[in-house]
Amino acid sequence: MESAPGQERIGTFLKTLHSGDLSRHSTRQSQQSAAEGSLKFRILDVLDREGAQPISSLSEELQTEPSDVEQLLQRLEAARFVTTIIDDESGQRIALTPEGQEAAHRLAMRS
Repeated sequence: MESAPGQERIGTFLKTLHSGDLSRHSTRQSQQSAAEGSLKFRILDVLDREGAQPISSLSEELQTEPSDVEQLLQRLEAARFVTTIIDDESGQRIALTPEGQEAAHRLAMRS
């Protein structure tokens, strides 16, 4: 069962992705925030559909520079939505945490 703090993080993340409040941000900041939110959603979606992936595969799938994907992954990892898996066979891969899976499913239901 999901803890209350985990539910709160997911709720905050979902609100951030779907926020249309331009009064607190300039239009440019809002556009950047919306683009970042869209990429975060797409990362969660790819990982949910395809399982753990190397950053290079995520970058190719999203048609985005690996450095941009790495920055977004750092934010998603800080929010506990993704984690890094390191093994001898396939190296470093990014995977969803249980909270990340729940967020991906909730986002998919909204889209």
